Amino acid sequence: MVSTVFEALKRLDMPISAKIRFGASESDIIPVNIVRRGWSISDYIRHYSSKGLIDYVKLEEVMNNNESKLGANTLVDIYCETYYRAPTLREGKYLFNREKGEQMRDIISKIEPYMPLYSHTAKFVKALTQVVKNNKNFNTKRLVSQIQKHKLNVYPNVTDTAKSIVEVYNIRLNDKNRIF
Repeated sequence: MVSTVFEALKRLDMPISAKIRFGASESDIIPVNIVRRGWSISDYIRHYSSKGLIDYVKLEEVMNNNESKLGANTLVDIYCETYYRAPTLREGKYLFNREKGEQMRDIISKIEPYMPLYSHTAKFVKALTQVVKNNKNFNTKRLVSQIQKHKLNVYPNVTDTAKSIVEVYNIRLNDKNRIF
């Protein structure tokens, strides 16, 4: 509501009153802006990038040059060094990993012809990312081959979709070569 009042006063060229808090620091900006309009992922990335946090600078570069169907949340997830958690990003603690992000983009592009409706959805990509990050011996060719032969179910939740990916991947594999 505050922003709509602000916009209305601005359009009507009427005076706008503001409260100034002396002694406020830069770290006070985020909570105030969240209450005012709710910050998006891109807002956090821009904020920390402008402060020179290199992981956010790299992430912002990836997002600005994104020509794929992958959304902002999905990009943040696949380029994350570990497992993406929203508070980590909001608190300026996000760790960027270009190699892992590019690996995931490559896997997604190879799966896309066989799963065009799901390959770029956030829930599917998050499930796939979990499977890949949890299995050092994950083989993209194996998964693509299995998807061509067997139905991979995509569920409304990430956990069940990850289980489906693992099940399809493991069909006819011995215990030694299975993923979990």
